[in-house]
Amino acid sequence: MQTSSSTLNLSKISALLAIIGVIIWILTANEDQAQDEAPATVKKVIQEKALQPVEVISMQAQTYTRTQILQGQLEAQDEVDLSTQLSGTVEHLYVALGDQVQVGQKLLQLSNAQLRAEKHSAEARLKLARAELSAAEKLYSKNLQTETAILRFTHEVEQAKASLVRVQEQLADSTPTAPFSGIIDHLDLSIGEYLNSGKTWAKLINIGQLKASAEIPQQLVHNLSLHQPVSVKLLSGRTLTGEVSFIASTANTDTRSFPIEVKIDNPEHLRIAGASATLDIDLGEVQAYHLSPALLSLNSQGQLGVKTVTLNPRTSSDMPLEGRVVFQPIQLLSTGTDGAWVQGLPNQVNLITLGGGFVEADQKVQVTMSEAKAAPSLVQLIEIRALTSKEAN
Repeated sequence: MQTSSSTLNLSKISALLAIIGVIIWILTANEDQAQDEAPATVKKVIQEKALQPVEVISMQAQTYTRTQILQGQLEAQDEVDLSTQLSGTVEHLYVALGDQVQVGQKLLQLSNAQLRAEKHSAEARLKLARAELSAAEKLYSKNLQTETAILRFTHEVEQAKASLVRVQEQLADSTPTAPFSGIIDHLDLSIGEYLNSGKTWAKLINIGQLKASAEIPQQLVHNLSLHQPVSVKLLSGRTLTGEVSFIASTANTDTRSFPIEVKIDNPEHLRIAGASATLDIDLGEVQAYHLSPALLSLNSQGQLGVKTVTLNPRTSSDMPLEGRVVFQPIQLLSTGTDGAWVQGLPNQVNLITLGGGFVEADQKVQVTMSEAKAAPSLVQLIEIRALTSKEAN
């Protein structure tokens, strides 16, 4: 009986120890699991807190008309110093300083009495030579004249013709005419004055069409082509239109720039030849972005660009929006007080507008999307920078 009681107590004790062992095993397993899960949770929280927040806008490229601004010198399209091929006394002067003349209009008359006499003599010699040739041909047809005589008379006729043409040309030179329509811009001649051949006595210019001469830097000349439209802004504020009419094939050895010319219509005959003007050359349309200068930055290689974000896909709408920073090199097209125009970006970008100074390329960031706004003015940009500096301090 005593032996049975001892055996029962031993069984109870073994069962109790087994239960305690199970409880300890369960507690130990939960503790181990908690220890395994705790670092992952903490790591996740730390990682989420470590993501730099940035504000981003989604932008689409716009059509932008590229222009090239140059400083040019205006000149008359046609300009010539007038002189004569003959010497003689000025008998008539048909123009005055500042007169508008038409092409072919008589300008002056030189004395030509001797030339008129020479013309009459040349006409008479030609008439005689033709008569002698005609008589010789009749005799030749009757075998009464030689072929050599016919050739001699023919030669005399041609000589007489040449003499007459020469005198007629000299007579024409004694009455010079305007080579093109224009204005007498300089006149240094009086009636009765003896004018030597080759001496300049007047200047004729045509300001109905002008040309502007300028030089374009060698790195930009490839953007130009003939007949590109040009807007010409005068110092008075008025604007004329023209087109590129000449691009040099070689650069100026001193400036390494290429000379160009622009043909300009001047229908009102404005007296602006010799003045300077600003040439705004239309280089065609490109896809570009209008940005605040504050969004531009340099990478480690010194390239100018902007920071954008490539967004990560979200598996649920309640998850925070994340992405990775991308540095996009750009080409600056123009700048102004209202912002900068740049090209070189894709047709759609997610542009970082706030927090870009605290992130680097390829960095993972937390993204807040915002609506696109116009690029701030220069005054607004100064105020924004001042406020940012104040907050940073």
